[in-house]
Amino acid sequence: VSALCERESARAVLPMDEDVVRALAMAPRRPPGGAVVVGPDADQYAALCDKAALAATAAAAGVDHPESAIVSADGSDAALPEPPVIVKPCISHSDMRAFPILAADTVAERDAAVERLRGAGVDALVQERVVGGR
Repeated sequence: VSALCERESARAVLPMDEDVVRALAMAPRRPPGGAVVVGPDADQYAALCDKAALAATAAAAGVDHPESAIVSADGSDAALPEPPVIVKPCISHSDMRAFPILAADTVAERDAAVERLRGAGVDALVQERVVGGR
């Protein structure tokens, strides 16, 4: 990215892909090739894009957040919410076909969705399904 920015005399980089947003946010904060990155820095990315951190971000902002648990290689950080739930990767990916967000109406569906993600080495977020308007 730096070489391309230098070659094209780019003044700004606007990442349009989830994986590129994450890569640029986590990279050393020197602008690539002198260009400015139009996107979050590492702390902003962690607070807003890492679903594992959203509960703390919501609490700091004084807003509600669905009951949640994160299942990693170390186990679950809390009791898993009872169905109906949503099960999704903690970190989004550009190609969500590999790790789709799944709705589970039963404990068996919830547990199978968690196992699918964990079997692929991906941390799972199990979250109370909230029905209603945004």
